[in-house]
Amino acid sequence: MCQGTRGLGPPLVPCFFDKTLCKKEVLGLKQCLPFLFVNINMQTHLPIKIISGVLLFTYLLILSKKVVFKKGGPRYYKEYFIRDYKNYSVNSGWKKANTVPFRTINMYKRGVAHHNSNAEYNLLGNFIGFVPFGILLPLFLPWFRHGIKMLFAGFLLSLGFETTQLLTGLGVWDVDDLLLNTAGTVAGYIIFYIGKTLLSFLTKKPEINIQEA
Repeated sequence: MCQGTRGLGPPLVPCFFDKTLCKKEVLGLKQCLPFLFVNINMQTHLPIKIISGVLLFTYLLILSKKVVFKKGGPRYYKEYFIRDYKNYSVNSGWKKANTVPFRTINMYKRGVAHHNSNAEYNLLGNFIGFVPFGILLPLFLPWFRHGIKMLFAGFLLSLGFETTQLLTGLGVWDVDDLLLNTAGTVAGYIIFYIGKTLLSFLTKKPEINIQEA
């Protein structure tokens, strides 16, 4: 039974000073969230690896379009970098950035409560948009079949998008996007983990014990 880490609250603080308590907290976290700490050993056949690689590459292209290059086509961005980009500065972009966790999320939630379709699109899109990443990456690259690795992979991909928007002026840097994108990646990995577990269960060959008469 999952013992938790006593709510993941204050006990985590003294964990850094008490080695015994630290071990107990980590064990409790492993009981509650096993998919984050389990290396998944699953053989990937070549056709599946090729298909998942193509899907991952296509997905990342579409995601880049939706996240960074969502305002128009090549002509728009050509004109932007020739004419408007010279008037942009990272400092001005950073002044517009949201560095307060859950500020934008709470704003979206209020919008959803008032049936604002744009708020629903942004709130769900930032989460659901990264779910395929949590499925396709570990399917293509076995090294990522570990929850902690996928958590950091999702965070770094999102951070790359947010930093690109900040440096180019093509969007607004938002810490809540990092939270939603990373959560979406972890959700995708959970789906991958469950799928792998079910597949292993369904394809497991029953053991036959032959006893001599």
